[in-house]
Amino acid sequence: MLEPGDLVYQSVVRADEQRATVTGAATLTSGPMPIIDLTFRQQGSLVRVESRWGGAGGIRRGGERIDRRVWLILERCAKASVAVDPPLVD
Repeated sequence: MLEPGDLVYQSVVRADEQRATVTGAATLTSGPMPIIDLTFRQQGSLVRVESRWGGAGGIRRGGERIDRRVWLILERCAKASVAVDPPLVD
């Protein structure tokens, strides 16, 4: 079971596009496998965050598990509530 702390993260900032991307990858014997990709886009006073899951087979479920935890981490970092659209369903 993958947790957010189990991944290696890489970030790319595109200031000219007001966009940043953070990709979390699992380290496998065959090499790194992207598990979750977060794209942050500045839109006025808001920051929109899009998440996409990677992986394959059972590891793909790891992206979903981590995605559910990401929003809590983002709220803690932003020191504000984060609206998730569509809402997370347990």
